[in-house]
Amino acid sequence: MARAIARALILADAAAEPLPGALLIDGNRIAGIAHGDDVAALCARAAQVDDAGGALVLPGFVNAHHHSYANALRGTENALPLELWSLFTVAWGRALDAGTLRLAILLGAAEMLRAGYSAVVDHAPHLGLRAAAIAAHRESGMRVAYAPMLQDRHDHDLFGFDLPAALRADIEGQGFATHEAMAAAVDELVAATRGDARVSILLGPNAPQRCSPALLDLVGR
Repeated sequence: MARAIARALILADAAAEPLPGALLIDGNRIAGIAHGDDVAALCARAAQVDDAGGALVLPGFVNAHHHSYANALRGTENALPLELWSLFTVAWGRALDAGTLRLAILLGAAEMLRAGYSAVVDHAPHLGLRAAAIAAHRESGMRVAYAPMLQDRHDHDLFGFDLPAALRADIEGQGFATHEAMAAAVDELVAATRGDARVSILLGPNAPQRCSPALLDLVGR
């Protein structure tokens, strides 16, 4: 069912000036933009006409760097510098299960949609929860590029921290997946989202210092 947004200030692209007019939406696509005398004809093609009351209508914003799981970690160690904070996010992140990750994704999506964002790149470390993450992103209604976080070096090793054995075991858990397992998981995600109009897969190496040359070579293929 096509619908129109009338009495709007339309920003068609970044180089244009906003102009009064109407916008026709058919399904999930912009089917037409009209100004002046053409507005009435465009609105006549719609089953529903909404009055924007002179509000600005513009393309949705894109959040090009997002960590959806971090929505569940607010109020933890936010006062620390980034690299030190990342140590805590790894430890806290190990406590997330599929249900908590779903809520974190949907919370972030609700906030982004409210702020005018319609698309997001989610750089996501929970490769083992990938099916739950994709399901939640589909549920959100946003356009999502899901980028599994690929790395095989720990921050505490990069910093030269000598951790007690028990603490190291808690933080590292079962360790990183093998490169073969990472590649298989990405292939699985690509197959699961093939043909999806809203969810696609990107490769997400987690900064060069956290990736061995062999992993970077694998990503480059």
